[in-house]
Amino acid sequence: GGGGGRGGGRGGRGRVGSGGGTAGGNSRDLVDMLRRLDGGSYPAYHDIETGERSCWQFDAFALRIVRTQSDPYARPTRVRVTVPPASAGLPPQILAAKIRRTACADFLARRLASECRGAGGDVKMD
Repeated sequence: GGGGGRGGGRGGRGRVGSGGGTAGGNSRDLVDMLRRLDGGSYPAYHDIETGERSCWQFDAFALRIVRTQSDPYARPTRVRVTVPPASAGLPPQILAAKIRRTACADFLARRLASECRGAGGDVKMD
């Protein structure tokens, strides 16, 4: 690995202090960075962290990578996906009451987890 972020990351965008990462951009930027990091050390992946203030912007959603897994035994990577209601096609009445927002968020989180599993997002790579 070369210079860059914390732990020898190769992307050149490391973490800044304790405030989280500084990475972000569009989906193509993220794909390019992931290709560069592929096969690298766990700490190299800190370079894709956005923290809470920045994000990776996709067509219909924003992806925040709050924390990446720093080693095989560390806590899992923590992400946040934000989908504008209009992009999700949610009718306004679903978001009108707190209980409905909670139920909707729960459904969407479970659906996202299912889609990730179906795409191999939870598969351990050797």
